Amino acid sequence: MFKRRISIIETVIVLLLVTLSTALYGKDEVKGFSSESKQIEEKIDRGIGLALEAISIAGNHSAVKDIETNCSIEDRIAERPYKESSVIHNPLITEPIKIQKKKHSKENQPLTPKHYTIKIPANKPWTRTGVSLKVNDIVRIYCTGKVMPGSFEMVCKNTSCLADGYRFTRGNFTVLPDERYMAAIGRTGNNDAFYIGREREFVSYVDGPFYLGINDLKKSVYTGEPINKRSIYWKDNIGFFEADIYVYRK
Repeated sequence: MFKRRISIIETVIVLLLVTLSTALYGKDEVKGFSSESKQIEEKIDRGIGLALEAISIAGNHSAVKDIETNCSIEDRIAERPYKESSVIHNPLITEPIKIQKKKHSKENQPLTPKHYTIKIPANKPWTRTGVSLKVNDIVRIYCTGKVMPGSFEMVCKNTSCLADGYRFTRGNFTVLPDERYMAAIGRTGNNDAFYIGREREFVSYVDGPFYLGINDLKKSVYTGEPINKRSIYWKDNIGFFEADIYVYRK
């Protein structure tokens, strides 16, 4: 930048010298000729005018360069017209991503259970629920209601219990040994019974029809002999449980 300014100044000085020498030389050549004096003056004025114009151009050029030098890079960038970047749609790239997201969201959706409502009468050992379980089914059961054993049961005469059963057991005389007397119980197929109570959640480990029942006696407390389902121990029981069954299957 500094070298450019020096070259411009040198150019102006040379122009001035050439103009003045031309004027003076022309003046000496035409000395004594009055008829050409006006032409000489015009040459001098033209030379001075050219010199002044050169000086003005040099000054303006220097000012412009100074302004450009003082401009920051950010200002220059800001002056450039904004050009929107084009969006390239490549289906070979975007489509698989959309498919993966759809699959991922589907896997995270909660399972919708099948709902069953079953009444479990107290006067029969087992009630078929109509639910057929598969291995790995998730089962949730909620039992409400009250039951009461027959009049022969003097220990809990005229008292009822919830699905959790009474607070005592009948040892190994009940369908589910050593569990609460008259509680809600369940089984899948012909497999062993298990405790349900007022609320239970479990994962089925076998396939088969699902049953709900009452944990009443399966053999006589007097003789120890097995009793049939129509014996007096069941026949005169009162009340029922109502079970809401929810089955979640993947």
